[in-house]
Amino acid sequence: MPTDDKPALRSATGMLALIVGLALYCFLVAGLGDFVAPFGLFAEVVYYLAAGIVWIFPAIRLIRWMNAGER
Repeated sequence: MPTDDKPALRSATGMLALIVGLALYCFLVAGLGDFVAPFGLFAEVVYYLAAGIVWIFPAIRLIRWMNAGER
């Protein structure tokens, strides 16, 4: 059993960054959504669908970084 605290610290730091970053991203997307609204419902659907997928890519990198200390 390893006694090194780095993986736990890395996981805690990563989870905090993920939660804060995702919250900020949600506020940004919602704020920019006001500019898309005048273009109609279809534009809003496309915008929010794209915004709902885009956040996954940085999150994947962050999760990989969090798990890198466990190898």
